[in-house]
Amino acid sequence: MRGLFAIVAMVVMAAMPRAQNAEVPARPPVIGRTAGISTGHPLTTAAAFEILTQGGNAFDAGVAAMLTAGVLEQDLYSLGGEGHALVYPRAAGKVLSINGQGWAPKGGSIDYFRSRRKTMVGAGLDPAVVPGVLHAALTILERWGTMSFERVAARAIDYAESGFPLRPRTTESIDKNLAFIRAWPANAAMWLRPDGSSYKAGEIIRLPALARTLRRMVEAERAAARSGRTAGIVAARDRFYKGDIAREMVAFLKAQGAPWELADFADEVRRRRSDEVRREGEVMAVLACRHHRYHDVHGRSESGRRAPARHRA
Repeated sequence: MRGLFAIVAMVVMAAMPRAQNAEVPARPPVIGRTAGISTGHPLTTAAAFEILTQGGNAFDAGVAAMLTAGVLEQDLYSLGGEGHALVYPRAAGKVLSINGQGWAPKGGSIDYFRSRRKTMVGAGLDPAVVPGVLHAALTILERWGTMSFERVAARAIDYAESGFPLRPRTTESIDKNLAFIRAWPANAAMWLRPDGSSYKAGEIIRLPALARTLRRMVEAERAAARSGRTAGIVAARDRFYKGDIAREMVAFLKAQGAPWELADFADEVRRRRSDEVRREGEVMAVLACRHHRYHDVHGRSESGRRAPARHRA
């Protein structure tokens, strides 16, 4: 664990229910002599712990938790959603915040909404912004981590590809949003059985489209690996925001009449870089996103909303 004492915690932005018994934490920690981990799901905690046992540092483990939670905990958090984090680089001697907002498309102006008698409230693509959680995670990994994207994403890819048991709160969210899910074919294909019925808690669900997106990012990293770890991470990020993954998302958005262009995704990277604030020789990365996903290349949510949980603007 590289002698680094750290507490790695996956902080989700949705409200967590309080434990009925004050002595039993809602997110029980796993604590050792040199590290502690607490997340919203036991398998997320296990993924982060695994990275530590493989020699990764706290930032590697934290990114692994972000990626794994984005597969397992989609009633609260997704890889097209928010990626806020607090980090404590020992050299900085202080806590740095990685947070922010996702960018709305340039075409989504006030005049655009007014001319169509629309607001940003409700279902559909209107409230959508460029997802920033992957940018946030990869920035943490690039600046303070030691491992490759492929290594920290391994468990997330495995669960998306091979499946994982649904927890009760996820199936409850699906059941509460059945009408919305069924209104979007890709949502239904993702969250419901082939016959249209709901999964039960404990049943295995697979997310192959999400796995394919992460694997394509890994492919980009491998192709750039000869230029070093950082170059590989940047290549993975660029494939999502500037490459074929972004083009597929934009094509879907435009087909639904949403005012998106490829430049809106490419500008996300440029704006994130320009928003980095250098203070006392340390870098505070101002990154983030919103609870939205776009289509089946990375979550198969066609709605621009957090699914299966209902979005509130």
